[in-house]
This record gives sequence, structure tokens and C-alpha cells, in this order.
Amino acid sequence: MTALPSLETERLIVRPFTMDDLDAKQRLNQAVWGEVTEEAQRAYLTWAVANYQQLAMLFQPPYGDRAIELKVTGEMIGSVGIVPAWIPWGVLASTQDTESAADPANARCSPEMGLFYAVHPDHQRKGYAAEAARAVVDAMFKRNLKRFIATTDFDNEASIAVMRKLGMTIERNQFSQPHWCQIVGVLENK
Repeated sequence: MTALPSLETERLIVRPFTMDDLDAKQRLNQAVWGEVTEEAQRAYLTWAVANYQQLAMLFQPPYGDRAIELKVTGEMIGSVGIVPAWIPWGVLASTQDTESAADPANARCSPEMGLFYAVHPDHQRKGYAAEAARAVVDAMFKRNLKRFIATTDFDNEASIAVMRKLGMTIERNQFSQPHWCQIVGVLENK
């Protein structure tokens, strides 16, 4: 599999990060997730930039974080990407079996292709996350990816709204754990 190229939508460019994005990525992470040291952010970006080429050389899926950039201004306003996601399917009513119902902590898991997105608060509520995520989904579905999943917690209405805009089937984990998998969106390539 080759690296995911830059993608263009009506308003956005979804592209690989570069080391020049360090300050913008730092601002995004601080606004969305809280304090991240510059040293940690530099280490992450160094890894992310190397990751694109290394995965392509190994013919692996194009996992990783990509910059969301406004076409009009060139400003980096968010990130979108693909991650390996370990999903405990048994915590969802539609896939629950008797073992996982009795002990949700031991629900059977499978690796899935996960979709994530984050937009700086100054640019939220404008549809950018859904637009960027749709570009990534479409590009990967053209490569015959079977499905994408996305996860969030119960109260992240913005993320759930993006899942809905993408047409994901949304399921609620009937247990509160794992916390990162309280809501699961699934989008099948049909």
C-alpha cells in the first residue's frame, strides 16, 4: 500500500504533517487536549513524519495523523487521521455474546481501522472535521478498505455529530468502560 497523498476538498487540504507544523500542532493540542510540552510535540511530529514513508515502504496501511489546512489562508486548523483501533465488540448490544455480557472487561477484541479528527476550537462548528474525515474515508474506500470505526465518550456530542454526518451506524457501549469506547461509530464500504 502506498502513502496517502494530500487530499483536497472544497475548503480544505488534508496533507501530511511536516516539522514546519510544530507551532500550529502545539496550539491545536493545547486547545483540544491540554498541556503538551514542546519537546513531546517535537518528538511526536518527528515520528509522524518518518511514519508516512516507513509504512509505505512496508506496504502497510497509511496510519497516522494528517494536517487539516484551510485552502484560502493556508492555516493549519486541525488534524485527521487513521489509527489502528482495538475494539472490544462484546460491549455493544449488537455484537454481545454471553461471555462478554457476564464480564465486559473480557469482551473479545479485534483490530480495526480507526478514524480520528480534531479541530481547533476557533474553527469548530463549521463542518471542517466532517469534511476532512470524509476525504480520508473516500480515499481509503477507493483502496477497498472494508470499514472505518470511530470511538468517543458518551458526552462528546461534537464527535458523535461528525460520525452522523459521515453516515456511521452509532452504538452505545452499555457499560462505561473502556472509557475511550463508550460510543462506537461504524461505516461500512458498500
